[in-house]
Amino acid sequence: MVGLERGTVEIRSYRPEWGRHYEAEVERLQSVAGERLLDFEHIGSTAVEGLAAKPVIDLYREKLAFRDYLRDHPEVAAEYEELKRELADGHADDRDAYTAKKGEFVERVLADALDRE
Repeated sequence: MVGLERGTVEIRSYRPEWGRHYEAEVERLQSVAGERLLDFEHIGSTAVEGLAAKPVIDLYREKLAFRDYLRDHPEVAAEYEELKRELADGHADDRDAYTAKKGEFVERVLADALDRE
């Protein structure tokens, strides 16, 4: 099985089939996107042979879902911008804190975005 319930963490021993799952996802995306996408990259720990990982094939899916959700919901995008500005003012010299404090918002939006798929 590839994937986990949202919000859970489970590390599994490396499985060679993770590469095949990645290739299958690329084929699926290519059939939809055609020539509009130039390249795909298998990222995250499942892309590192022999490395234990969460069984989640990272391929930009979450980043794209987040982006598309913000595009479709300008009021949420405005809320995100306001949060980012506030955090940037308070954490201009601490990018880790800035990123961490966006986490709850990003996770909430991402959950909504992935529920739409």
